Amino acid sequence: MLLLQVAEDASTSAPSAPASSTGVTGAAGAAGSAGRRDSYAGTLEDAVLQNTNQFYKWHTELESACASETEQKYKQYADLLNGHLMACEGIQLKVRVRGADEPVML
Repeated sequence: MLLLQVAEDASTSAPSAPASSTGVTGAAGAAGSAGRRDSYAGTLEDAVLQNTNQFYKWHTELESACASETEQKYKQYADLLNGHLMACEGIQLKVRVRGADEPVML
């Protein structure tokens, strides 16, 4: 389940919790306060957002992660279909080599 916490006071410029080191985190902060204002604390699943810039950054990263996951699933399915296609072509080749009159042992 994806949880999203939005701080009630949007005027705060720095996140209240440190960024997690075990997952995808917000933007690696620049040294200035602008870097802290655009980064968020936590992972994509439990981000603490304090302003709209953090939300937009979080949302962009979330969409990118979802698109990557979807693309990976389609690539795996395409590889599976290619395997089936190769098996079918192998069977078809055996049928051609043996001729139409002889039984085929698979």
